[in-house]
Amino acid sequence: LVAAMEAISVSERPVAQPSGKRKSLLQTAPVEGEAQARPARQLFNRVVTVEGEEEHPYWYVLTYLPDLQWCHVAPLRQCGVFESGASAGRPRWMLLPEEEGGEKDVGAGRCKAMIALEIKKTKANADEEEWDIVGFDLENV
Repeated sequence: LVAAMEAISVSERPVAQPSGKRKSLLQTAPVEGEAQARPARQLFNRVVTVEGEEEHPYWYVLTYLPDLQWCHVAPLRQCGVFESGASAGRPRWMLLPEEEGGEKDVGAGRCKAMIALEIKKTKANADEEEWDIVGFDLENV
């Protein structure tokens, strides 16, 4: 029986040759072990828009958990316009007071980062910060 099995068994499967179309895919495929992941989005302490939220146009990310792709955001409201400096005449955005509510938990995929200039640069207290929102941050989408 062993001799019969050895006679019909193939010692090694022949190497498969990819077709022309697949060869081009193999040439452009990433090399194993090379990091090809796109860089993590930076959303913490950023001004964003949230897809599907129409009550407020802009939100501030208070908490961002990249491994869960989850954000806790607070709404921004327009508080007049800037009167001087490079932002003169542009809308002034500030956090909605905490007692007025509005904070939400949202998936990070719904958040689109904005380019927003921190005017007062009060890193210790976001409640006092004022933002000049310039536009979408296309590099951090």
